[in-house]
Formats: sequence, C-alpha cells, structure tokens
Amino acid sequence: MKNYWKVVQSEFRERVFSSKKRVIKFVAICFVPFLYAFICIWAFWDPISNIGLAPMGIISNDNQVNLVSGKTNGATPIQGIGVAKAYVDKNGQTHQIGQEKFDFSNSAEKFESIITTNGTEIKPGEDFNSYYVSLIDLVMETWKTNSVPGISFNAKKQKYTFEASENISLSNVEYKNGAEARKIATQNSDGSWKVLDSKKYWVQVQLPQDFSLNVVNVFDHFSQKLNISNPEDSESLKDILADFAKSPINLWSTYRNNFIFGQFIYLFDHFKAGALIESGPQVAIATLQKMLELAPAMDDQAIQLIETIAKLGIGIINSANNILPDFSKGITSGIDGIDYNLYGLGLGQFFLCIGAWVGVLMQTFIYDRKKRVQSASTLSFYFGKLTLMLATALIQITILMLAVFGLGFHVIGAEFWLLFLWMIFTTFIFTIIINALWFSFRDQTVGKFLCVVFLVINLSSGWGTFPTFMQAKFFEVLSYIAPYTYSIHGQGAIIYGLAAGGQNLADNLIILANFGYLLIFGVIFALLGIYSARQRHREMMFSTSSNKKLVDILTEMNLTDFITNKNKANWKELELQDRQLICKNVAAKYPEEKFFKSYENWRDQQSLNNSEIKNPSQASPSDDE
Repeated sequence: MKNYWKVVQSEFRERVFSSKKRVIKFVAICFVPFLYAFICIWAFWDPISNIGLAPMGIISNDNQVNLVSGKTNGATPIQGIGVAKAYVDKNGQTHQIGQEKFDFSNSAEKFESIITTNGTEIKPGEDFNSYYVSLIDLVMETWKTNSVPGISFNAKKQKYTFEASENISLSNVEYKNGAEARKIATQNSDGSWKVLDSKKYWVQVQLPQDFSLNVVNVFDHFSQKLNISNPEDSESLKDILADFAKSPINLWSTYRNNFIFGQFIYLFDHFKAGALIESGPQVAIATLQKMLELAPAMDDQAIQLIETIAKLGIGIINSANNILPDFSKGITSGIDGIDYNLYGLGLGQFFLCIGAWVGVLMQTFIYDRKKRVQSASTLSFYFGKLTLMLATALIQITILMLAVFGLGFHVIGAEFWLLFLWMIFTTFIFTIIINALWFSFRDQTVGKFLCVVFLVINLSSGWGTFPTFMQAKFFEVLSYIAPYTYSIHGQGAIIYGLAAGGQNLADNLIILANFGYLLIFGVIFALLGIYSARQRHREMMFSTSSNKKLVDILTEMNLTDFITNKNKANWKELELQDRQLICKNVAAKYPEEKFFKSYENWRDQQSLNNSEIKNPSQASPSDDE
C-alpha cells in the first residue's frame, strides 16, 4: 500500500476536482443509477390500477323491437310480455309484424289479439302497452342516472365508469349504437363478428342484433309458466338459451396495441363466466330496481311495460340462479394475435429495440471523432463517420435478427422478413440519433451521457412493457418523443396484425404511419448531426466553433482580411491558410477546460516537490478520457 494516499489524492484531484467541467461530469455519473433505476421503478410502480383507462366500447348492433305487454289469453289471464310477431284482426285473419316500428294505436278496436315471437297471445285492452325499444339502450339510459351501485356516467365526456374492484375501475367506457356502432364492428350471418375499427377501442363488448329479442323471449317464457294454458309453439328455455349461443355477446380485444395489455384481457377471458355468475345478478337487480323507480317519469305507453320487465326480471334472477351458468355460453370472446401470445414474442419487441440501441451506443466507445482526411468537407466528415456506424449497425442487427429467428420468431412465418427490414430501418434511425448526440458537444462524454438519458426515456416511456396510459401522466407525455414507441407499434402491427390476420390495409397504414414518425426523428437528428459535425470540424481547425472568439483572435493577430463586413469570420478562406498559430492563440485565450485556481496551485506545488506526478503511467491512451 505504498503511497496509497498519494494515489487516491491524485486521482480525485485530477479526475474530479480539477475543474468545473469535471465536477459536473462526476455529478452526472453519480446520477446514472438514479436515472435508470428510480425512473423505471416509478414508471412501472402501479400500472395495473390504471388498466381501466384503456379505451373501451360497448358496441351495440341490437335491433329495436316492438315490445308489447298486456293480459294474456288463458284460463287465468296474467300480465304477459313479449316481442310482437303477428296480430289477429277482428275477422280472425293473422298478419305478420316486421322489425320496423308498428302502429298499435286503437289496438282494442283493430286487433283481436297480438301474438309474440314465443307464441303468447296478448289481448288488447286497458292493460295493453307497446314500446319500440332496444333493451340495451334502455339499460344504458338507466345507468346514466348514476343511481346503480358501481356504475357512474360523466355527461360531459359521455363516458361510463364501472367499479371493478376497490382499486380498479373501468373509467374510459363509451357506448355506441346504430350507425356509429356498425362503423366499429358488425355481426356476420353466422353470429361471428367483423371488427372494422380496431384502433379506437382496445376492448369491445359487442352486443348482437337479436339481443333484445332473445332477452324478452326469456321474460315471455317465464310469464307463460305462470299461465295454465301455454301455447303449443312456445319455445322451451333450452331453445331460448340456444338462441343466445347462436348470437352471443362477444368480448373482443387485440395484442396489436400492446402485448401486456392483451395478456391481461386473455387472462380475464378465462374468468369471464365466473365473473358473470358472481357479479352479474347484483348489477342486473340494481338496474331493474332503478327502472322501477324511473318508470313514472316516462311516457304512459312505457310505464306499464317497464314495470313488467323490471318485476319479472327481478323474480327470474332471484328464483333461477341455477340457470345462470348456461347464459355464459351466450358470451364469446376474441383477441387478435392470440396465436402469438408468447412472452418472448411480446416483450421481445422491447428487447430488440434495447439491443439495437445499446449496440449502436457501444460504437461510440470503439470509434472516435477524429478527422483523418484533412481536406474533407464538413458533410464528408459527417457522412463518413455515419457510414461506418451504419455499416456496423447493419451487421449487429443482422446477427441479432438471425439469432431470434432461430430462437422462436420463425413462428410468425414470412412476416419475419418484413420485421427484419423494419428492425434494420429502426436501427438506422437509432444510429442517426446516437451519432447526432455523440457529436452534439465538444466533450464527447457529454454526448454519450445524453445517449444514456435518451435510453432511459425510451425504457420508461417507449411502450415496451405497459401502455403509457397505465403509468403516470409524465411518461405518457414522454412517449411522444421516444422512438421506441413508434418502432414497437410498427412491430406490433407486423406480428399481431399482418402475421396473425394476413395482409390488410389497416395494419399497413399503421406501419406506414410509424415509419413516417421514425423518419421525422431521422431527419431532425440528421440535421442536428450535420450542424454538430460542422461545429466539431471548426474546433479541429481553429480550436473553437464560436465566431465571436475567432473574430477576437483574428483582430488581435491583425488578420482582419478574414473578417467580413458583418463582423463574421470567413471560415472557408481560413481553412486554406496556416492555422497553427491561430489555434495556439485561441487555445491560450479560450481554453476548453478552465481549471480551478486551487487545483492550479496544488498542481504547481506537486510539480516542484513530487517528480512522480509529472508523468503518470497509463495502460492505454484511452485512459486520458
């Protein structure tokens, strides 16, 4: 341990406390773990509680029905309810009723009876009521009152909030029906769904065309059970439940927007039946009870109908919980990209970006910014350096992509090669960005530090793990300036769009849009790189890039012929001259690093009294920085 204290003192004096610049570097380095660990922990501290901020839509294709209610034919007439299918006129002739709104005015005078889709005969009279309505619309209007526990409505934003648990609520839910709903998703003839807009809502609860018809048929069936003489053509409960299964409610989501969010929906899908059985009846009863309270405020035609629906519905739920599991068959789900839900594929998008970025960043440690061809122009100097880095980056990403192809990415098929091209483009953009930051300051260490800062921004806000709306608002704002965001969106469209669903316009437009965003990054940072290269080029030629400093030195040296009328140095003309004396004078008057007086005094004292410190040993010239 000979002279250990001298070594420690010399290291700290030289590398830390010798100048303001070195102190700043030291402080910055001390904050690197903070930047990485603290920021990333903050970014991912509690994203699950914000999952409800995802845009969700209740998409109703439900058709309005001619709902009728009145006394039934039978030995013991009761209040029946159903969807009108036909009517019998006073002459005993039966006429069909279509899906359009039917005029039931003066029904007692015109009709002998109304026949429902379930075969129930309802007699027109004082107790007869009709209402052209979708039950979904009716339920959603009821929820707008903010009176159903666990459900609230924001009239200004036109959004619903559903309390899922103590800490999680779905607060970004919109309801669309009619033509608006059909622009988002439509039901096919076989009961399946075609999603037309997969970007607006990350989760869609898709309600079928015959939802109201099937629900009212359940009410109709139970009302018949209370009647002694049931019609011969009435549907059994199993038949009615089979109708639900043929035209089910569909829960749709996608991996395309974000892999981890898609995984949450995938897991929820496995528990949907249990959730329906546990919480569905309570919400339904609360909604029906609220309908009863609201009925007096509606028009006269609707009052008796709503009361009948609500009372019968509450009775069904309270007495028939044993049939609720069968209703879960009437709920289906679909998640785009489910075939590629491996974590390696999903999070691999993030790691591809990290690998590409770190690979390019490491180039700044093995290459330098020296100008080797003295006659080269600024642009030649810049693009020469950039070409070397791009060529290296191409080799780096090729090795990486071939490795992940063998690891498992081959499962996405031919689209892997499109992903390969996308990652080459992404890596080239990263190279342009890192090159520009590396050249942005005279001291290259500052440029490298900026590359690390930008990396932290991308790690915390670049959509690599959770979507940013599940994080603090700060990170959502940062995501717009994180190139990872656009690279990962493009990768998602390739893997979970094109590979999973085949070629389609929507995903190609997503890819093109994110290509454009990344290209904007490339152009901006290329311009910054060219400007920075010019500044570094001038510093190599004249020890400064400042016009004011150079003009001062030229004036002192009586070289005013190289100063224009606008008091600017003629840089191009000066490059043709002998610059050695100019550089020496600039460096003497404007040193790059100004030392503290206390350090200069200490250094002078050491030079006089300690010969060992004059020529410190080093393993490599790179130890200088």
